[in-house]
Order: sequence, then structure tokens, then C-alpha cells
Amino acid sequence: MLSHFVDTLAEFALSLISSMGYGGIFLVSFLENVFTPIPSEAVFPFAGILVTRGEFELFPVVAMATLGSVAGAYVFYALGYIMGSERFRALIIKFGHYFFVSEKDVNRAEKWFEKYEDLAVLICRVVPLVRSFISIPAGYVKMPILKFTILTAIGTFVWSLFLVYLGVWFGDSYKDLLSLLDQFQTIVIIAILAGIVWFYAAKLKRKKQIADPSS
Repeated sequence: MLSHFVDTLAEFALSLISSMGYGGIFLVSFLENVFTPIPSEAVFPFAGILVTRGEFELFPVVAMATLGSVAGAYVFYALGYIMGSERFRALIIKFGHYFFVSEKDVNRAEKWFEKYEDLAVLICRVVPLVRSFISIPAGYVKMPILKFTILTAIGTFVWSLFLVYLGVWFGDSYKDLLSLLDQFQTIVIIAILAGIVWFYAAKLKRKKQIADPSS
């Protein structure tokens, strides 16, 4: 049932893009960050297909997707900023199910942020299920809005460019692309975690070398 609902949302998002053009891309990007069941992985490659057909241009598509995502990210950031952890959590427990947001989702985002701090806002934009919610703990700690915007924009731009370009690359082989993306998400998460481990291991090694120059 949930799978059918998500498919319906994807079809709705595709219809918005088809009917509204670049404005539809902005709106879908915004909604995907606020109403998380909308799957960007199934939607933005379609925009890439329209690029190959000459209906869209690549850069404006990616730009509108990025702007819409940043605007949507401000919603959870603002709620976290204004309400704080305890009040926001109480809100999610009471009303979250209406918006497909659970306390578990919030906990997952908080753990990412506690572990990787500002870096989490950047990298989580390509991590399924976390990318929308990572804005919440950033709001809790009142991350400077400019820093939040820059990190969100960079991460979102990379992710949007990747998805749209996949649509350009695969063309009308849309079903094959969706199957590939299901596998790709797992690879992305593993690659990100490996990169983070390497980054912090190198950072720790440098600190030890500074503390003990003779080693």
C-alpha cells in the first residue's frame, strides 16, 4: 500500500514537471524536502529525459532543483531553530505520522549530526531518508544560516546534477534506471561512510604528528 502511495506521488510530481516546466521542478524539489515520501530518485531523472528531448536545458533544471531543495530545507531548519529539540520531538510524536515523519527519522538525523557536525549537512544530501531531516538538528544548534545554505546548496546541487544527468544518459530506458538507482543508494551510503572514516582517520593522524613531531 505504501509503495503504491509513493508511486502515486511520483506520478503527481512528474505531472507537475510536465505541466509547469522549470517552476514544477522547483515546486517538486521544495515538496520533496518537506513531504518526504516524494522520491527524487524517481522524479529528477525524468527531467533529464526531457533535456534529451529538447524540452529543458540541463543547467536551469539543476539550478531550479537546487533552489527548491534549499527553500524546502529551510522549513525543517526553521522549525528546529524556533522550537528546539524537546518541543520539536513532542510535535513529531503527536503529529508526525500525518506527514510520514517519525521520531526514528529525527533520531537518525540527530546521530549523523552529533557524529559529523557541519559536514553532515553537506553529505547527508545524498543519503536516502536522512537528507530532509538533517536540517532539523542544524536548526537545533542554530547553525549560521549562510553556512547552512551553502552546505545544503552544494550537497543538493551535486545530487540533483547526478540524478538529472542519469536521465540524460539513460534516455527513455527509465525502468532500467530506477532499478539501477535502487542498487546505487546502498553503494552511495557505503562510499560515504568509507570516505568519512578515511577523513577522520587522516585528521587524527595529523593531530598525533603535531603533538609528537618525533614520530
